[in-house]
Amino acid sequence: MPSFEFADCPTRLPLTLAADTQEQAGAIHCTIRNTTAKRQTARLHIEAKDDLKPEWFSFVGAPPTSPREIEQDIAAEGTFTAQVMAKIPPKTPPGARTFRLRATSEASPDVDFTDGPAIAIDIAAWKEPETKRQGLPLWAYGVVALFVLGVIGVIAYLAWPRGLDPSLVRGKPFSEAAAIASNAGYANIKAVRGQAEGHDPARQIVVGVGKDEVGATALLIDPGVPIPANLARRRVVDAVKLLLDVGILPNQNPQFDSRSDMPDGVVTRTIPQAPTAVALGGTVTIVLNRRPDGSGKPCVPLIACLPDLVGPRKNLDRFVLPPSIQRRLDRRPR
Repeated sequence: MPSFEFADCPTRLPLTLAADTQEQAGAIHCTIRNTTAKRQTARLHIEAKDDLKPEWFSFVGAPPTSPREIEQDIAAEGTFTAQVMAKIPPKTPPGARTFRLRATSEASPDVDFTDGPAIAIDIAAWKEPETKRQGLPLWAYGVVALFVLGVIGVIAYLAWPRGLDPSLVRGKPFSEAAAIASNAGYANIKAVRGQAEGHDPARQIVVGVGKDEVGATALLIDPGVPIPANLARRRVVDAVKLLLDVGILPNQNPQFDSRSDMPDGVVTRTIPQAPTAVALGGTVTIVLNRRPDGSGKPCVPLIACLPDLVGPRKNLDRFVLPPSIQRRLDRRPR
């Protein structure tokens, strides 16, 4: 059985035709699920069919060197949603085509993969802009025309945006980054979800520059990491593993409930509660059940009850995040 399945993926990608450029663009979101009981690394790949060209497609947040592939660590039974963008150039013959996504396990890429549904894309007919015939011969106005074109070219060169430099906005709140983008020629720029890098999601910190659903330049915002919703009634060790897998550190000082409808020592909830988003590498407090008669044996500090989850050296008093998440935190700007 494949390690991943497509939990939600539309079967049609709608396109919007730009009247001025005759370019057609659109986007959809597809969600894959880790069907295994352990954390897995998935690689999503876009497979163009019919006469669609691969370079017309890309993932939001994918590296510039491989825009049609994106890699993500997914917790056990967890999900990941990717945004797929299509940009069809003018003069493309109209008609219906299809493409699909393939999810591959990095552990066994040759045998462990699954294909998503065929996604239809309807390319509309384009129209060549009409040109009017000149009433007088062009040579009569040659000198004037060349001068005017030269002036227009210089103005366009000086005014046309060169592409928003990510270093100008990275690490700044969205309001401040939007003002910088506006001064660079990108007025009314939008914010879209980017990759979590360890910032408080409430601050809307910019982590890069990407594209929105119609292909326009947008600011990528750190969305944080949602607290898993399936922690209640789990053993402490299982709940801690789930939190670490998604990049959340448990507080060393748990709190306690006294609930007669749950076994002693299991997790009842977290503070804050799921599915609140917290910063990647941030901390949440686990609330454990303790019997009303006080017979429970609380774990304080929490790590004292979980010796197998400490770091690589003996007597280390901190939890350790997965290496891929720790590397992402280490690379973020300070």
